[in-house]
Amino acid sequence: MDRVGFVGQKYEGDVADLVSDSLHEHKQIGLNVLYKSCSDILGASAALHQRDIVNGDNKPANTFFISVRDKTGTITDAKVYLADFGGARKLEDIKNFDSGVTISEYDPPGDRVWRRAARKAGNREEFGKALKARDVYQRGVVLYQLLEGNEESWEIDSHRTTKHPPAYPDAKFNEEPLREKHVPDEMIAQLKAMMDPDPKKRPDADTAKKNWDQLLFKLSPAKESEKA
Repeated sequence: MDRVGFVGQKYEGDVADLVSDSLHEHKQIGLNVLYKSCSDILGASAALHQRDIVNGDNKPANTFFISVRDKTGTITDAKVYLADFGGARKLEDIKNFDSGVTISEYDPPGDRVWRRAARKAGNREEFGKALKARDVYQRGVVLYQLLEGNEESWEIDSHRTTKHPPAYPDAKFNEEPLREKHVPDEMIAQLKAMMDPDPKKRPDADTAKKNWDQLLFKLSPAKESEKA
């Protein structure tokens, strides 16, 4: 009798675990690992958008990882993967301007205004741009939480947390937790751009990825040694 089996990748957990496990075990994750993980997340989003696919449900619980650890168990590297595409849609398949994803009250007001205007005008191109901008905003929130590293935030949906003002559309971007973690100002500026209240001012996913990688190269130890 023939049998059909399914072979899949085994993941350690979502990006929440990437931080919370380290906190529970009192181990440190190098900022370089977190920065690279952010680059992987942005790269995956850019690849989707290049194919005109919008996710619409970007959050820590939908982003998995596989880590590399040293003999002490400290995470020295991590590969991040996007998952849960139940709400993802290819733009050409969206009918009647229905994204297939619940329009959350936690979306920035500017996003809702842009989508409604595009829908009213029957402008599918603008509607698609608005959905992509929403993905960029959501990814910005996830990256903020990953870099901020407060495990209390992981128990709450990324768009409903009471711990992180960037998740609220009417709140100001809170730089203080990132500065306490010594996240570079230029990186903070990139996160702010991704979560700009005006969706039309946000970089597209491809630009966000390129900007992030250029900054990582600039901040790399090799570049620092060249300056010395």
